[in-house]
Amino acid sequence: MSTTEKSHPFWTFSLSFYARAGVEQACLALQEAGADVNLLLLCCWQGALGRQLGQGQLKELMTATSVWQEEVLAPLRRARRTVKKSLPGMPQEWLLYLHQGLAAVELDAEYAEQILIAGEVTQMKEMPPIYDYESSVAVNLKRYLELLALEPQAGVHVQALLAVCG
Repeated sequence: MSTTEKSHPFWTFSLSFYARAGVEQACLALQEAGADVNLLLLCCWQGALGRQLGQGQLKELMTATSVWQEEVLAPLRRARRTVKKSLPGMPQEWLLYLHQGLAAVELDAEYAEQILIAGEVTQMKEMPPIYDYESSVAVNLKRYLELLALEPQAGVHVQALLAVCG
């Protein structure tokens, strides 16, 4: 399934949001610190809809995605990063071929996680809309990063995400 064949509101939002200036760098920096990029994007997506996620809801989502993150995405990410490097004795064309294939599989796995997350959110108690979407995004990100013990040192990256929410 190609990126263009994947159709889900969360995925559509994520592709558009991630393409904005500064978002990729902020998300990857937060990922290196321990955040799940899909949960960061969920915080932004739900905030853009004017919804605030409670810490209990975020904990549920973290639990729901933890096995997928640890057993599927993290190994794929490590493998992709490894083949991106030059490995002694391995022809460059094979490394490039494997890197492209692993990147495509990793992207499919990210999509699968988003479907899982969106399904979990759908089953949660209805979140009443909050009309100030920018503050909802900020609240969601702050709550998620507090659960990871990444706030306030992640502030510069959160500001980068908030800067492109408008």
